[in-house]
Amino acid sequence: MSEIKYSQLAHYTSYEGLEGILREGFRFYSADGMNDDQELLCGFGVMENYFNCKLKDHPNVEVTSEKIIRSLKCFKESDFFKGFFLASFCEIDNEKDADEEKKYNEENGLLSMFRGYGKDGGYVIKFNKEKLTDLFKKMVKGDEDTFISISSKVQYENPKIIKGNVEDVFQKIGEQFKREGYIGPDLDIKEKLEGFCQNLLEKKDFQNLITNVKKYFKDEWKAPLAFIISVIFIKHYGFHEEREYRFAVAAAREDTQFPINFDNKDGKIKSYIKVFSEKENLEEFTDCIEEILIGPSMHKDHNKRKVEELLLAKFPKRQKSYNKIKVVASETPYIG
Repeated sequence: MSEIKYSQLAHYTSYEGLEGILREGFRFYSADGMNDDQELLCGFGVMENYFNCKLKDHPNVEVTSEKIIRSLKCFKESDFFKGFFLASFCEIDNEKDADEEKKYNEENGLLSMFRGYGKDGGYVIKFNKEKLTDLFKKMVKGDEDTFISISSKVQYENPKIIKGNVEDVFQKIGEQFKREGYIGPDLDIKEKLEGFCQNLLEKKDFQNLITNVKKYFKDEWKAPLAFIISVIFIKHYGFHEEREYRFAVAAAREDTQFPINFDNKDGKIKSYIKVFSEKENLEEFTDCIEEILIGPSMHKDHNKRKVEELLLAKFPKRQKSYNKIKVVASETPYIG
């Protein structure tokens, strides 16, 4: 069976989020600033399962899975981990011969995603995938000594089922990165992860990690780097219907073309960077948008008019681009 080629990337957001994206492009939030704090924990669960299997035959009885996972979780609090900034989408393939259920979800959005936006129903920005990924690669293609960027689909896994076959999971991730879009140090994910695991089994301390990406290119940093980028692109199988696709960027905190900003998101101070915010890039970014889908709501028609007015009135200098964007209301009914 040939691999499906997805034609669109869909980003679910609120009205405020939609307005901000149209005005200034995407905010790429730090890996520790995802909407759901549990979002990236599945990768840690996969590794915990792996170590439980490895430790059965390990001679160092002082090393326990619990100690290793405690070390792994320090990554989530480290600048090494927080130095990655992410944007997330759902893939849409728009297959002409898709079955009715799939076709309906492609056209009208996933109710499971819309439910996160309350009575307002949420909004979906549908981008041309090829155009947006090409623009992303163009924007982040800089000095490979100070930059890492990845555009790839998420790998869905169930930590309880994988057991001892984690090496296969990480090999798939590495192959996927090379196939879809990876800029950074020459990295064999599987090989470096095996080295990383061996280091942890020997009780090496990775707690004092720093963000400077130049360090990633030294051999001793490639192992933890392989771990971090793998964790970022693993998600629990329970969310597989979302078909998530992520952009990830890491850059040294000093001397980067994307200055780090901060805002108060859900009561927490979170860091972010802007990738498409410059005027000329914003024009190209706008050209990637093909449709805005209005989510289920009691005020669906009103919300549709509100978006149409936003496109026509608030951005007069870019009217030509915005006039190409379809504004469509989801057929899914609202149930309060």
